[in-house]
Amino acid sequence: MKRKLISVLILSMVLSGSLSGCSSKGEGGEDKPVADVEANLNAVEVMELKPGSIEKYLTYAGKIEANKTVGVTPKISGRVESIKVEEGDYVKEGQVLFTIDKSDLLDQIASLESQLKISNASVSSAQEGLKQADGGGQVQSARLQLTSAVDNAKKAVDNAQEAVNNANITIQNAKSSYDDMSKKYSDYKQMYDAGVISKSDFDAIELGYTQAKNGYDQAQIGITTAQNQLEQANIGYNQAKEALRIYDEQTTADNTATAQKGVDTAVASRDSVNTSLTQAKDKLADTTVTAPCSGVVSSKNIEVTNMVSAGSSPMTITDIATVTVDVNVSETLINRISVGDPVQVAVETVSGEPREGKIKTITGVADSTGTYPVKVEIQNADGALKPGMFASVRFVEEKNDNAFVVARNTVLENETEQYVYLLNKDNTVKKVVVETGIDNGEYIEIVSGVNSGDVVVVSGHDYLSDGEEVNVVDPEAQAKEEAEAAEEASKAAEASTEGKEE
Repeated sequence: MKRKLISVLILSMVLSGSLSGCSSKGEGGEDKPVADVEANLNAVEVMELKPGSIEKYLTYAGKIEANKTVGVTPKISGRVESIKVEEGDYVKEGQVLFTIDKSDLLDQIASLESQLKISNASVSSAQEGLKQADGGGQVQSARLQLTSAVDNAKKAVDNAQEAVNNANITIQNAKSSYDDMSKKYSDYKQMYDAGVISKSDFDAIELGYTQAKNGYDQAQIGITTAQNQLEQANIGYNQAKEALRIYDEQTTADNTATAQKGVDTAVASRDSVNTSLTQAKDKLADTTVTAPCSGVVSSKNIEVTNMVSAGSSPMTITDIATVTVDVNVSETLINRISVGDPVQVAVETVSGEPREGKIKTITGVADSTGTYPVKVEIQNADGALKPGMFASVRFVEEKNDNAFVVARNTVLENETEQYVYLLNKDNTVKKVVVETGIDNGEYIEIVSGVNSGDVVVVSGHDYLSDGEEVNVVDPEAQAKEEAEAAEEASKAAEASTEGKEE
């Protein structure tokens, strides 16, 4: 107020004017300007009391943690064919991470499809035998067909046996090559480790060893495939012979049941092959390994050509779209919070503005420190919150949504009481003893002593006394008036200086 008065006086002097309009009588009956009267009054700021909200908080510190870390586990074993992501990449659920070589599975599928054709032929033969089981029509024709099926099945066995023989020769050659290269590799490895040969020489031997090993592995797969085909061919051959035998023996009604059993056996064998084929085709899809969830690739422990095992975790994905903070709260707070309650989480290294989180879990048993573990969950769509960052979690200890709330320094106190000053209509103040409630250090709740609509002094009240007249000021209006007065004074001073120069 004094600054305002000085500015007005300067402006008036420059303009050779005088303060007029409103005055009051001073000592001796002379007129005294109102500004002088106000200057002798304490300037105060006030506010009207209305119901509002107040909260008191307790703050605990913790570290940001990822919501979950998921290991990427392939369903099948095999050699890594390609890798689509790198460590640190963000991936979406279902995105391809890496692929596994499918050549062995394709060979297995081809073998099973061949076996299925044989099994289908056996079923057809068994069904034809069932048709002729009652001895009716075209018996000879039916027997010729069964005999032909036996001959064809025998040829299939012979061909399969030849394939097994060839596969045996192949695996013997591959094993011999592998044994030779394995010994060379071991010898060269010792020489390389001893510094006798160069790395390029060792790499050449290592490449040869790897190729020999792969050749041996493929040969083992080849003989397994050939043996499976021989086994299925023998099954088909036996089934064809059994169908013919049943046909020859069907002289009674029981032959029909026997023929039906032959059909059932053939169908069961075909279904078994069909199931194996379906499973192999399903595994073919498993050669493409995808992300089980969205997140960041937090580890990658494979390279192209590496072997991976089913159930291993060559990659991990960390989901940080939602993060958590673990804090330990005191017994004074534990019974005042519930799962789902909102909390404020501040991470100073990210932003000065806190984020809203919610209580995810509460452990109702104290740990060794005598505090209670609480997990808080925070949405992190922008990914700004990183695991390992320090966070402050603010819990609501007390809250009242229908309270008279004032700044903490509005309430004065002495040794016996707390009190505030209320403004009367005649601009005098009244000292009122109050009772306070929630106090969060910045604001305080007045529980009793005041009513809605009361005007309370919030600034300039430190040295007031009960019944004293005050000068109520509006800080914003005062600042605006002072700025305008200063501007006018500056303009007037500039005009005066220019006049003197002329």
